[in-house]
Amino acid sequence: MKKRIILVLFVLFTAMPSFAQQQREVKWVNPEIREMEGLSHRVLKSNALACDVGYVVWTPPEYAQHPEKRFPVLYFLHGLGGTEASDAASFSEIVSTAMMNGLLPPVICVFPNGGVSWYQGDVEKMIIEELLPTIDADYRTIGNAQSRVLTGFSMGGYGSVYLSVMHPELFCAAGSFGGRLRSNEQYLNAVENAIPIWKKNNLGFFFVNGDNDRPDEFKNFATGLASKGIESVVVVLPETAHDLGKYYRESAGQLFKFINTRIKTETKDADYKGFYVKGTKIYDGNDHIFTPYGVNTLFMYQDPGGAKTIPGITRTSANCIRMFWQDDKNVPLSVLDGAVGKAVDNQLVVIVGLWEATGKWQHIDQCINYWLRDDVKAMVQKYEPYFILNIANEAGDDTIPEADWENKYIEAVKKLRNAGYRVPLMIDPANWGRGERYILNCGEKILASDPLQNIIFSWHPWDIYQPTNRYTNAIRTSLDKNLCMIVGEFSHLGANYEGILNWRPLVEECNKHGIGWLWWSWCLTNDKHNIVNSFDFEQQTEWGTQILNEMEQMSVKASIFNLK
Repeated sequence: MKKRIILVLFVLFTAMPSFAQQQREVKWVNPEIREMEGLSHRVLKSNALACDVGYVVWTPPEYAQHPEKRFPVLYFLHGLGGTEASDAASFSEIVSTAMMNGLLPPVICVFPNGGVSWYQGDVEKMIIEELLPTIDADYRTIGNAQSRVLTGFSMGGYGSVYLSVMHPELFCAAGSFGGRLRSNEQYLNAVENAIPIWKKNNLGFFFVNGDNDRPDEFKNFATGLASKGIESVVVVLPETAHDLGKYYRESAGQLFKFINTRIKTETKDADYKGFYVKGTKIYDGNDHIFTPYGVNTLFMYQDPGGAKTIPGITRTSANCIRMFWQDDKNVPLSVLDGAVGKAVDNQLVVIVGLWEATGKWQHIDQCINYWLRDDVKAMVQKYEPYFILNIANEAGDDTIPEADWENKYIEAVKKLRNAGYRVPLMIDPANWGRGERYILNCGEKILASDPLQNIIFSWHPWDIYQPTNRYTNAIRTSLDKNLCMIVGEFSHLGANYEGILNWRPLVEECNKHGIGWLWWSWCLTNDKHNIVNSFDFEQQTEWGTQILNEMEQMSVKASIFNLK
């Protein structure tokens, strides 16, 4: 009861005017903006509003100067009667000055058209479900809550607070110039539900009103926030009415200083010592580039725990090992835990993949849900600095529509990140891993959906008698799209020994561009893909000797093992 009483403070606000009464004609696309470096008008085809909607984007000079760098995003919401063009140039100039004065890091600014919606209903859906993903896909953003901020004037000030309440997982700060607050039971419940997420994201609020512009509007809200450990700043400007220009002059600097204390300009947590992706490269916890050269293993049943497999691989120059695993009640998780530990002890980076969905799209959710188990998460956390999580091996055949593949992996990334996973997520294309079109056509949107930008795509080009230009085109296109891709499986023969796999040009193209590759496979009974027979390093096959020699020229151990 006490908790509820405290939260009631949140809704003891001035009553809002009826949104239904706000009847004004809306022009959704307004391309007339002042000419300014970095400022551009864009159009979103919105399903939520069933029409085109304009928005403006400003990129700082650093965006062009540092093409490898990603940037936080500040969304500015206009007031009633405004459009996407109303404040774009003036606010961007203020942000630019703040950056030059060290009040803000370089940020991208986005100005959506909110009509007269108070940023609710269909406009809310347009911004959250369509615009945010579009910005993260089209621009080099740091697409996580800790690097995304809202602010706005009047109706936009209301909107920035409202969207932070209703979607607390998306933002780290909300500012309001001359805004208002809402008062109803639904809002109260949303605030209550948002509090733990705000704490996780270190979200804070900055409220500015004039002494002649509802000066007490946020007083009770701030009191309630403080009682729950949520930081807020309330500023009341003297001799100030509903005047955006004066709000800018008198308080924008304070807002930017507040934002600067919360916004993150890096994609990884300070305490995270595991692998991360930056552009097309993988880095280890010492911030050294790591290019995986290794081998696939299926020891789950033939060599449980890797007692025979791992010592042999350790004698090669391999720097990583990809482990076959299934959700089999007859083989406990402790077997995998022991194998991962043994590999790490031998300075091998570990990639673990689940095989249930191999060629069987209907089992992809089984793989995703396996990773969400508490005991599995604990095991991965135990080996976090050395671990790469392969969500599902080769999920789906060649009939899977690209849109379905894309949407399912966006959903998987969201679930795994919400579950607390920080390690790289490795994603195989459909068509039994062979379909590079899934990566090349959908990879950018999947990457943009990851708040950590920590995605590795793994292509398995098993098709026989392929021309060299297929490998060249796939690899170079992935680089052009700034995707991190490796070749996760290949051999000298087709998967069913049906013909020759043209592997040398594939390896040469990978080596030319610093792209890693993993050979299939170490050892299986009577398997023509074997690198060795009988799990014995001394019994190398002809093909095994050739690929191990190639690996010897390229492979470098991960520097992360120096942390042990």
